[in-house]
Amino acid sequence: MRYSPSELERLSMVFDAPMKQLEEEIMADIVRRIRINSEITRSADWQILKTVYRALQEYHRRKYRAFIVRYLKRAMLRTRKYTV
Repeated sequence: MRYSPSELERLSMVFDAPMKQLEEEIMADIVRRIRINSEITRSADWQILKTVYRALQEYHRRKYRAFIVRYLKRAMLRTRKYTV
């Protein structure tokens, strides 16, 4: 099944609040583990790495989306110049 861009945007909005809640719970769990053990445990370290990895994925997704949009706009402008 294929989704239109507007459908994908609405779908992402549905998951936005639960994902933010999950991120906050993970960060609270990391802090709790560090407080209990007075150091970063292996599980807290793993959670930190996964959180950083997800943040980097989000950063690159947004960065490349913006790049693709700019590229497509330029391409559309070029084709308009030549088809007139």
